[in-house]
Amino acid sequence: MILTHPKQYASIAVQVNNTWARRCNKYYFIGSQSTNTSIPLILLPLRESRQILWKKVRMAFQAVHDQEHIEDFDYFLKADDDTFVVMENLRSAWRWFPTSTIGAKRADWRASLANKEPGGGDKKREEEEEEENLRSFLSGHDPNEATIFGRRFAYQGDLRQQYMSGGAGYVLSRRALQLLVGTGFGSTRAPGVTDYCNIDYISVEDYLMGRCLKLLGVKFGHSLDEQKRERFHPLRPETMVNPRHVMSWMKQYNYHPFEKCVTCISNTSVSFHYVDDILEIEFLLYHMRV
Repeated sequence: MILTHPKQYASIAVQVNNTWARRCNKYYFIGSQSTNTSIPLILLPLRESRQILWKKVRMAFQAVHDQEHIEDFDYFLKADDDTFVVMENLRSAWRWFPTSTIGAKRADWRASLANKEPGGGDKKREEEEEEENLRSFLSGHDPNEATIFGRRFAYQGDLRQQYMSGGAGYVLSRRALQLLVGTGFGSTRAPGVTDYCNIDYISVEDYLMGRCLKLLGVKFGHSLDEQKRERFHPLRPETMVNPRHVMSWMKQYNYHPFEKCVTCISNTSVSFHYVDDILEIEFLLYHMRV
């Protein structure tokens, strides 16, 4: 599911359509106007605006849920049209972590979590949840478990307000999508509970998705590689690897300890956001030889 805009149908959306999207089992672009291009489009009845981005995402997931026989799919990816996704690495991510590293990885997680500022959250609970994620991760993923994968953020460092970066793209398991649409959208919350699932006219869709999924009991899956390096990236490759690009907000928001260098991001990375030239990345990954 790739969010796009009518002004970008004939340019970047076509590039995505001709490159990484074709490696998906099935895909749709999400827009608000019809097109004479060849992109497969789900047309939503709304006016494009950042202020209704969360509404657009909700309508898109609802449309995919209603239009497809979702039992035919295990996982559902949401990405933007300026995101490049390496589908081979996304698929292989379901085999992350060899079982021989179980003990070492759990010890590493204890150490890293002990050094992380809780930001007002319950550090002990977060550590237990992280170990549980890692434990279930090692035994393999089950699409019938409600899980989301992606670049995990904590709003202003507050571990109680976790969400997955929208720009980097995130993946919902089949059960998570069922809960999101069947229980989250259109349902009412208990008195005094903020209805994050159905708020309209607000732009921070990734934050609201995180808060909504938490209300529904969806787990935040472990998405790092075996060296604890990030696989989903909210910025373009050159920004993520160059230490000269100072991004204090990333250090504050990133759930895991954040570093910038060529070897600091996973060599099995899944996604990059704000990609100016989709074809350039396509060439470097799939056509150039060394």
